Amino acid sequence: MPGDSLPACLLWGLDSLYVSYFFRAKQSQIDWDDLAYRKERLRADGNAEGAEISLGSQRFMLQPYGSKPYSYVLRNRTFVVRLAENLNPCCNVQFLSEGLWKHGVSSILTQFDLWAESVDLSSSRLATVGRADWAFDFGLKTVNFNEDCFVSLASKDAKHRKDGRPQTFTFGNGDKVVRVYDKVAEIQEASGKTYFYELWGQEENVWRVEFQVRGDGLKEAGIRALPDLFAGEAELLRHLARKHTSLRLPSQDGNRSRWPFHSLWSALLQVIDHLPQHGQARKLDSRLPIRLRVHEQQKSLYGHMKSLGTLFTILEDRAEPLTLHETVARLNYGLIADHHHPAEWKADIEDRRTRFELGEW
Repeated sequence: MPGDSLPACLLWGLDSLYVSYFFRAKQSQIDWDDLAYRKERLRADGNAEGAEISLGSQRFMLQPYGSKPYSYVLRNRTFVVRLAENLNPCCNVQFLSEGLWKHGVSSILTQFDLWAESVDLSSSRLATVGRADWAFDFGLKTVNFNEDCFVSLASKDAKHRKDGRPQTFTFGNGDKVVRVYDKVAEIQEASGKTYFYELWGQEENVWRVEFQVRGDGLKEAGIRALPDLFAGEAELLRHLARKHTSLRLPSQDGNRSRWPFHSLWSALLQVIDHLPQHGQARKLDSRLPIRLRVHEQQKSLYGHMKSLGTLFTILEDRAEPLTLHETVARLNYGLIADHHHPAEWKADIEDRRTRFELGEW
């Protein structure tokens, strides 16, 4: 409502960034034949998850597939690197959300530059930006808007609901896309990016306004190289938030563009007016996602223990149900021991730890 106080912006900055690099691939220290051999081995072995590889100053998971037109895909928790020996640009990089929020965009770009230097990848021209996603996260206890409150130039829009409640509003499907959605629901149901809880300082009632711009949308704003991105992002975001799509309070005025801004959008415009703001580098507790995952695994394990307790109770014709301790005892000396192989256990634990460190598990 017009008199509502503005919701707090908990976090804002680049959430994803795609950049193409024009390197002199053949003059680098990358062993292209070795990459091809490793990739084919993965395919021949039916390894769909990839394998760890050290390349220069970074560790990656080499994937058993390419990403057309790139032959090789390397990924870790910070970026996905797509490479080809005979293309120009020969390298396309997706800077991932976790790295951008943990380290800030300037730091993560420097990390990539240092890696490129470590394998002697030298540039023949400036890198170009192919896509940028900006995110603005707001604490929002009450959702008092629907699709009819949005005013947009987009010819295509969509709404997604769950249990009758709206979760996502999307406007546009090409070079400019604006999304307004329940970020907590998205984390719980899809991405699992629980590190946002610490960044926000809360675990509920967070909605995200996201601007995804690519290709011609960036070129229209004069954004081609990385310096253009940092110089022109504020003006681009102002235009998108005021002209392309906005959230309004419906009124009797027949001209929807004259409807007053919703408090969420007023808060968004205030943040954009204070740009530039490149990421949100701050120290995170790197073990928080692990602890949250342990909690979920414990809940799941407890449910399985109830099922096993029930089955053992029936098999043993017991009048009283087995206790938790009795059920665990039967696992200690029965099922688990039958399936446990120490060498295999050690190898699997080491493999899963490596995959987690590289963002694959």
